Formats: sequence, C-alpha cells, structure tokens
Amino acid sequence: MDRGIPIYCKNLRRALEIEGHHVVELCCPAWAHGLPKSVQNVLFMLCEQFLMPVLSIFYSRSVYPYNTASVLGSLHTGALLVVHDFIPNRKSDKGLVARYVRMTQWVHAALGRDVACVSYATYRVAQKVNAFAKSRKLVLPNGFWTFRAAINGLSFPQGEQILLCTGVGKNKDLKGALDLYASILSERRIPLALLGLAGDTGIMQGWLAEHPEINPTLIRVLPRLTDREVVEVYMRSRWVWVHSRSEGYGRSIAEAKCCAKYTIATNIPPFRDQKDQTVQLYGDRQSFERAVAALEGIDRSALRPQEPTEDKLLVKNIRLWLRTSS
Repeated sequence: MDRGIPIYCKNLRRALEIEGHHVVELCCPAWAHGLPKSVQNVLFMLCEQFLMPVLSIFYSRSVYPYNTASVLGSLHTGALLVVHDFIPNRKSDKGLVARYVRMTQWVHAALGRDVACVSYATYRVAQKVNAFAKSRKLVLPNGFWTFRAAINGLSFPQGEQILLCTGVGKNKDLKGALDLYASILSERRIPLALLGLAGDTGIMQGWLAEHPEINPTLIRVLPRLTDREVVEVYMRSRWVWVHSRSEGYGRSIAEAKCCAKYTIATNIPPFRDQKDQTVQLYGDRQSFERAVAALEGIDRSALRPQEPTEDKLLVKNIRLWLRTSS
C-alpha cells in the first residue's frame, strides 16, 4: 500500500472527482521505479519544472502535492502548493532536495499563489513563522477513501503483536522507538511488527547488533503490503504504536481508529490534534510506560471503528478553493 504523499495524492484526486472534476495525475513511470533514489529525484525535478507548467496551460488548476512547486508553473494563477511539513525548510539541511524545496516554495510565496496545509498543525506552523504571507492558505487534510474501501467487508481477530508504524526518515526516530521497546516491552516477550519500511531491515539489523540481549525473532519488518494486507495487520495488532519526532499529520493514528484500534503516540502537535479516548500520548520513558499500562489494562476488543472526519473537511475545503483563485 502506498504511504505518505502518494496515498495523499490518491485521496485528493478522489475528492476532486467526487466534485465532478476531470483530473490528470502525473505519476512516476514504471521503468523508473528501479532507479537509484538520487536519479528519481532529478527526474522528478525536471518533470515538475518543465512538464507540469506546459500541461497546466490547458487546465484551470494545477496542484503540486509534494511540498514543492514549479517556478514557471507558479506563474499560473490556479497553481496550488501542498505543504506536508516544514522538515526540509531547516536551513541546516544543505542537501539538494532541501534546497530545492526552499527555492520553489520561496518563488511560489513571492507570487502569492495558493497554499494548502495537510493538517491544522502544519497550518499553525505556517502562521507562526509567517510563511507564505502573501498567499491564501487553507487546510486540505488527508483523505481516507482508499483505506476505507480496503476495510470494507474485512474482519480479523486481535493478535498478540504490537504494530509500530514507522519509516526510514530521521524524524521517525526508529532507533529511539526500538530502545523503548527494549526497555519496557521485550521483557514481556511481546512481538513487534514494523510497518512502513517496505522490507528494509538495515536499521533494525544494525540496532539488533548493538542489543544482543534482544531475541531477534520478536521483531519483524513487514514487506511492502497490499491495501488489504495493511488493513489485516492493523486489525490483527494488539494495539498500534506511532513514534516520531516531527510530522505533518500522522495518518496511522486515523487508520488505527478506522480499524478499531487503540494507539500510543508521541506527544507532538499533529498527534495531539487527533487525541481522544483511543489515543495515549507520551514524551519520555515514564509516560510511555504509563501509556502501555493503560492499554494493557482494558478490554481492547470492545472498541468500535471510527469514521474519519477528514474526508468531509477535504471535500468542503476543495469546494472553497475552487470557487476562487489567487
């Protein structure tokens, strides 16, 4: 199942189609999937800077959903930049991708074109740092049509493993999460499944080499999964764990609610926005231990699935954006 921005794009397209709009989506060609990441990044930049602005001439609106925009494309009054987070905007990051993000966002902002934030947490950051001061800003949250379609008709019994939703980015702090697991959960021999690594065991194997006391059979890195398989691992989980230092939204918490699962998540703004009776937050080892005790002490099987509110908000705000342009 696609994660991150690709799945955001799928649901954004679905919301636009619900409103009766014809949508043309540019995707990475199949022949490029096996190329090195650096080569893919360069091809993406070339397509975004030159192909997108040419195609946008023939359409009333153009959406740039990857935190970046086309310099020429931003001349189009119907151009919309989607901002997921401000992680690449840190000036200490001198990498090519981070520089590209900052440069294209600066041009888009200078022209005063529309900007969409994927969550209220990201929107608040934009307001706080006065980003895109000339632009009209709105919130276009993650949609869940594709995930709910995958859930339809499925039911699996609760299992014993904890599902850790993670990734390879530094903000995911996978080693920090594994350290918490070692200090609190491994002694109970509770199995842990890692979702979001697409089968990449590098970080986990390096961590296990530093922790020979941990039974490696307790930790399993899940491969790239189909939509149905992702739903299954959610439903079969003991509870869901979302650990991160910084996020734009935190889709896994909402997905857990759709699958009637309790969640333990780090105490960061986008996760706090999703806090309810099903979500426990933590900021250190002690609060994590309390959160674990809270979930382990209740009947987790009695929880009912929740309908995400984001779908209605996404459609509502798309209507608002389409009524006017910058």
